[in-house]
Amino acid sequence: MTAPGRSSALAPLSAASGRELAIIFVLAAAALAAVIAMARYGVLPVLAFGFLAYGALLAVIWAVAVRAPGRRWRDIGLQRCEPALLVIGCLAAFLWVGISIVIYSAAGVWEAALAAGGNLIDPFRGRPVMLAALFVLAVPTAALVEEILYRGLLYGWLRRRMGVVTATLTSAVVFTFSHFYVFAAGLPFVIEMLALSMLLALLFEINRSLWPGILCHGLNNLALMVAYSLN
Repeated sequence: MTAPGRSSALAPLSAASGRELAIIFVLAAAALAAVIAMARYGVLPVLAFGFLAYGALLAVIWAVAVRAPGRRWRDIGLQRCEPALLVIGCLAAFLWVGISIVIYSAAGVWEAALAAGGNLIDPFRGRPVMLAALFVLAVPTAALVEEILYRGLLYGWLRRRMGVVTATLTSAVVFTFSHFYVFAAGLPFVIEMLALSMLLALLFEINRSLWPGILCHGLNNLALMVAYSLN
């Protein structure tokens, strides 16, 4: 971990191996399939499904890439960084929200996106505790777990073997395909997801800490959730 107040720009990328990464994705897919099956047959409510899915993924990452090799979380990207870089992550989030609105508006799908998001929120309206839990799931939980997996582990592994552009594009494609629902939503949503993933990879590249990307990812999700709630 870099000392407080010092840049982590030269911090090494995660040392996770290709074998560890493959095991994580296979076990994560198996865990997700099990959770989906439980949700499908009514064993789990929606929010419990989400928290269990992310919890299972985080547990797999900890067991395979952290505990077993004797690493710490900072060794896969959760090291400190300069406060200025955290500010950059926050500013990037607000910038990206604006860019997303422009992309959706130019494609004529912004109203449809708000309506779809509103449908997500509708079951939780008038239920403050459940709505708060949904926000916790969609904002800090999703941002933390996804940044560890797709930027700290996947991008880190790719970056040690190829250039910035190739590693960024490859990790962006994997990230987008894992959010398969955007393909049903339409091309503008696919483009936005690809571009957001590339932005998050570059935030990780410039400082080698996941925290700016986690803030950017989380604030982007928060802005969308607020927009959906107000729709």
